[in-house]
Amino acid sequence: MYRLISLVGYRDTLCEYKDSRDLESFYEEYGLDGIELIRCGEVDTSYIRDEKTIGVHLPYYSDWMDFWLGKEDRLLREYGNRSVWEGFYGGSDRQTLLDFYKRDLDYAHSVGAKYVVFHVCNVSVTETFTRDFAYTDEEVIAATCELVNTLMEGEDYQFELLFENLYWRGLTFTSAEIARKLLEGTAYAKKGFMLDTGHMMCTNLDLKTVEEGVAYVGDFFRREKDLAPYVRGIHLHKSISGDYVKQALEQPPVLKTDFYERFAQCYEHVFQIDRHEILTCKGTRELIEYLDPAYLVFEFRANNREDREKKLAEQLKIFL
Repeated sequence: MYRLISLVGYRDTLCEYKDSRDLESFYEEYGLDGIELIRCGEVDTSYIRDEKTIGVHLPYYSDWMDFWLGKEDRLLREYGNRSVWEGFYGGSDRQTLLDFYKRDLDYAHSVGAKYVVFHVCNVSVTETFTRDFAYTDEEVIAATCELVNTLMEGEDYQFELLFENLYWRGLTFTSAEIARKLLEGTAYAKKGFMLDTGHMMCTNLDLKTVEEGVAYVGDFFRREKDLAPYVRGIHLHKSISGDYVKQALEQPPVLKTDFYERFAQCYEHVFQIDRHEILTCKGTRELIEYLDPAYLVFEFRANNREDREKKLAEQLKIFL
């Protein structure tokens, strides 16, 4: 099992380290094998060496289906006018999305990454507050399969394609049937799941403790035993935020009319839902051992290098 740390390739984060040797010394000191990288533009190779990039988290638009399906009436309601949504997506048709993903798929292939991560969800900025969703889980799965199959057709990629669960419409691991449909509908052979423990906890608003959260995740995969072997990776963190979500639904904010101002509101809202805190409670190690993933990714939120090291040390105590 590879033990990895999630790293966003922001310059502000990388500059906390002197160079690639300093960065690698940080995580190797704790017994980690490399990184799962979220690219931000061109990768600074003075910090990130190809051989240490074990996984690549593909970029994503949480709200993509209206654009992919050409639903201009819905795009107009959400973005206000064509120039806004074309500026947001960087183009005017579905080839824009294909090119968006293709760049990072090709990058992952070029550096020899062992896997890539693909988010499976759809939620507009407005829907994050209202939860009045335009699409069903089944519709998101169908569109995802179409997109992925188009991307992978004719390619000779060697990496695993791991689908990540979220807590909006799409792959949530609240339905085993939906998860099976995603696997069955994807033509790419090397496919599986990147189980995000915190995201799965966010699907149950009645969870009160992190122990309940770990049990909730584990119970699903112990019940749906046929899906457990497809969990090739785990994004390990916690988020118990049901009380916040319930309050936000009861007392929703007044949303801005400008899309980008509303987008900023959404960012702060999601930050409170999806907290990415370290997961250390009883049962965590047992869950990992039961699922036995090939890739264990520590995906907690950290303010700086000191905070990152402190949290990583605390996280790893589950293995002592």
